[in-house]
Amino acid sequence: MGEEAFNDAPELGESYQACEAEVRQFLAPLWTATETLPAAVRPFVHAIHGWAVRTDRIADEGSPEGREERFARWRADTLAELRSGRSGHPVRRAFVDTVRRWDLDQALVEEHLDAVRADCAAVPAFETFADLRRDYLRGTSGAVAELWSPLLQPRGPEAPRRMSALGEACQMADVFQDLSADLAAGRCYLPGADLRRFGLAAGDLRRGDGGRQEALGAVVDVQLAHWRGLLDEAAPVTAAVREKYQPFLHTLLLGAELHDDEVALLGSRALADGMAPLGPDGVTPLSPNGGAGRDHQAKRPPRPSERRETTRKCGAPRAPPETGGRANALGAPLA
Repeated sequence: MGEEAFNDAPELGESYQACEAEVRQFLAPLWTATETLPAAVRPFVHAIHGWAVRTDRIADEGSPEGREERFARWRADTLAELRSGRSGHPVRRAFVDTVRRWDLDQALVEEHLDAVRADCAAVPAFETFADLRRDYLRGTSGAVAELWSPLLQPRGPEAPRRMSALGEACQMADVFQDLSADLAAGRCYLPGADLRRFGLAAGDLRRGDGGRQEALGAVVDVQLAHWRGLLDEAAPVTAAVREKYQPFLHTLLLGAELHDDEVALLGSRALADGMAPLGPDGVTPLSPNGGAGRDHQAKRPPRPSERRETTRKCGAPRAPPETGGRANALGAPLA
């Protein structure tokens, strides 16, 4: 991971390693995607994602009693350390160093923390997709993607917005991956207006009512349209960075597209049965028992012609450049 850059500060090097371990353990496909980056920039991307993973874990794991206080303390400590430029925490030390070293926008850090806190504090209730995007997708993943954007040295004023759209598209994969579990817990991330348009409520999604298959399928189609809009918005970002960074962005895009294709393949079944996450290789979907699932890639529905045309115009091939046998898809969210 370029340890020579931290030889004069062994504790800092250990913190960067801890961040990488955090990503590798909890978001293995994202770790695999990061391996396509040049070695010189890899530790800093791991530092951002390692901090984001730990942030999410603090918000989700452990006893519910005191969870809000634990997260508030994590948020306050992170922001205080960013102001001072020093941290003694094994994960935050590398994150603070990365933000300060690259002069990253600290407002994005606060935006992400606030979005995670809001998501954990209340049952989701998004009226429209614009609401979902603004109040959830943007803060939880778009802000993180924009945070690491400067590390890839993008060109053009639209690059940060497109990086954010890429993160949001990846978060949509997480929405569908967790959908059945979220519905069982009384949490629905699909826009209320989309459900009512077809005479449905969140409870209908959980039951997978056989008498409403046409309406359920229509809701899925609407979500896929939202998702593909994000992918189309994000696609040109690959042409905005130098060639050595493009495999990483291709990997993220293709991972989100693979999840999109999986939902299209499942149709209304994705609502009640959920979607298998990708394994650590970033390519093979896992079955519910953790083993390899069926060959989803061989059964993908064709990508609509307008999607293929958009991708070609942006200079992004359907497969990433050769990455030494690394995975070509990302199966996990950014945060």
